[in-house]
Amino acid sequence: MKIGIIGSGHVGGALGTRWAKLGHEVVFGTRNPQGNDIQQILTRAGGKTHAATLPGTASEGDVLLLSTPWPATQQIVATLGDLSRKILMDATNPLLPDLSRLTVGTTSSVAEQVAAWGPRRESGEGV
Repeated sequence: MKIGIIGSGHVGGALGTRWAKLGHEVVFGTRNPQGNDIQQILTRAGGKTHAATLPGTASEGDVLLLSTPWPATQQIVATLGDLSRKILMDATNPLLPDLSRLTVGTTSSVAEQVAAWGPRRESGEGV
């Protein structure tokens, strides 16, 4: 199974590295696939890993992990293309910048919000 990591920060880097060490093929999605930070993650992860753009990662991965900073999540989801045939795991944390409380979660969930941002299928449903 090929796992695509959308976001290469602390959460995505740690989970992707662990999955690679367990033998999964992992694609780390980032804005700069040749950047020094992602190259360090690839070195730590070893195994069958490589870096790609965020849309490229979404296209390649059988299963996707969304691990982006909350303020950027809506914009990133909009660039990923058709996710209707993908399993999408969400590891985002919708915290205010001062980390004092959640911005989403009192009347809906992050999963509902992310699904609403995704491209619409013919049935009118989101991701």
